[in-house]
Parts: sequence; structure tokens; C-alpha cells
Amino acid sequence: DLSSSRLDAFDGLVKPLAEFWHRFSRRGLSPTALESYGRCPFQFFAEHVLRLQRLERPEEITSPSPADFGELGHRILKDFYQELLNRGYFAEPRPALDLETILAGAVERACADYEATNPVGYPLAWITLREDLTQVLRQIVTQDLEELSTSGYVPAALEIDVAAHLPPAWPKPLSGLTIRGRMDRVDCHRGGNRLRVIDYKFKSGAGPTKQDRDLTCAALRGERLQPVFYSLLGKQLGMRADLRLVDPDIAADFYFVAPKWDEGPLVRTSFGAEGLSGRVGEEIKDTVAFIANGIRKGRFFIQPGDYCRHCGVSEICRKNHPPSLWRAENDPVTRPHRELREKDPKKL
Repeated sequence: DLSSSRLDAFDGLVKPLAEFWHRFSRRGLSPTALESYGRCPFQFFAEHVLRLQRLERPEEITSPSPADFGELGHRILKDFYQELLNRGYFAEPRPALDLETILAGAVERACADYEATNPVGYPLAWITLREDLTQVLRQIVTQDLEELSTSGYVPAALEIDVAAHLPPAWPKPLSGLTIRGRMDRVDCHRGGNRLRVIDYKFKSGAGPTKQDRDLTCAALRGERLQPVFYSLLGKQLGMRADLRLVDPDIAADFYFVAPKWDEGPLVRTSFGAEGLSGRVGEEIKDTVAFIANGIRKGRFFIQPGDYCRHCGVSEICRKNHPPSLWRAENDPVTRPHRELREKDPKKL
């Protein structure tokens, strides 16, 4: 009922989970986990604290999902560029390689591995998906290799896990905590002390969202924290023995693989090192600290939004229960979380 306007434990306002926070923070804060809390604290609670997963029914799967499509694409791109690195493609003089054959081999291996462990649905649909994926990736690598040949960047590492400590100047409770991330690709500039961290994003929609277009605003609102973390983790990566860079300039780029976008199929959006400087940078740090504090204090209320359509725990969410929704919308505890979505770098 509406006996109280305040949230309680049944609404997700639980006491601080000391053991969970210790384990979560010691392992290292990941940007995707923090983004989950930024979207909806209850979603984070269900997926990361309770570790709930939706039960899939193989008999109902008619074809690979968009997420599967993206995973296949990631695997193929990694294998493709790894083969180029292994065969000295980016060295001088450049060897003559049959790029089409190398790409076809990467597609074949990735799809064969997927077929061995996953239902693929109707054979004709699976064949069509493979052909479509190959065609898209053929365009992607052509554009990408052209850019690499003119920008001076060279792939240096693929799908690498990196961890680092946040600087002492970051607000509590972040100061000194470990952060971690998995980078799809890291490019090193031939002529300077520069690194570029690349994250592939496979998109099936007709056009980009605002978060896709403006990574700084998305970081400010806690919607896209990967570029923020990658900018910091890139500094740590630059100290590797094979790179030996000293405080390199870092750019974190999203490479959107988006065949239906007007600007597609490859669209690049960058988050430069300057994104963490000045007033905007301080506000981004405050956003990350606010999210971490919410997790540490055990605040896991519902926060409905457009993302509810794709939520993996929607079956147990109480957003359709009017009293629960009323309390979540009216308790003062939830207001600062909603206000994250109103942050605008142009108004700072």
C-alpha cells in the first residue's frame, strides 16, 4: 500500500553489504558494472549481488541474438588483426597478404566454434547471417586499414585485460581503488608518445543514440564509463615493457559497427584525455563516486527508463506495482540518481 513515502528493504534500500563491497572493490571496479547501476540500481542488485540470469530456452531460439552477433564480430576482428600482427603486416616493408582469405578464415573459425556450443536456428537464416556479417566486416576492415595507413597508428595489443589504481585525488570512496577493463584493441602511434584504446560496439538499430554521439555527456551521466576508465587504464598499459611509454596521451575511441546507420557501417566517436580535465572532468569523477557510494551503501531501488525493454531481470522488477513505483519516484533518496540524467557539459 502507500502507507509510507519512504523506501524500505522491500524496495531495495538494504543495509550496506560490507562483504559484497569488499569483494567487488577488491576485484576491481569495472565500467560496465557501474554503468548498470547508473541505469538502474535494482538491475545491478539482481545481476551483480544476487547473480541472477534469465533462463534461456534453446527450443525457442530461432537465430543468434544481436548480442551473439556482436560476440561473433569481436572474435572475428580479434583473430583477423592477430593474424596480421603475426605475419608482420604493419611492419616495413609491408608483406603482400591476401586479406580476403585471412578474413574468411577468421569468420569460418568463429562460426564453427559458435555452432559447436549454441543453437543456430534455421540453416538458411544462419547462412544468411554469416554472409551478412562477413560483408559488414569486409567493409569495416577496409575502412579501418585505410585509416591506420594514414593516421600513423599501429595495433599493439588485442583483447587485453588491464588493472590500475585510481589516483589519490579522486573523491571518496574511489581514491586508491582498483579499476579494471578489457580493451578490444590498443593502437600505438609510430611517431609519438600516444596510445589509442578502441572498443567495438555492434549496433543493430537504425541510428545512433545521444549516448553514442556524445561520449563526454554520456560519461557525465554515468551512461558510458568505458571511455573514462580506458583513458586511465591506457596510462598503465603504456608502462608495459614492450611499449615503454612515459605518461602517454590517451584517446579512448568507440568504433561503432552499424550497418544501418546513414554514416555507417563504421562510425568513430572519441573521448580524449581532456575529457577528465577541468570542471567537466571533476563532475565526471563525482558521478563515478556517486554510483560507487550507492553500491557501497546498499541503495538498490528501481529506476524505470527506456532500457527496461531490454532488461535481463524484468520478470522480477516491481516497476509495474503502483505503490512500489510511487515510492521510488517520491523518496528523496532517489532524486539525485534521477538528476544524473539531467547533467549537461554545456551548462557547467
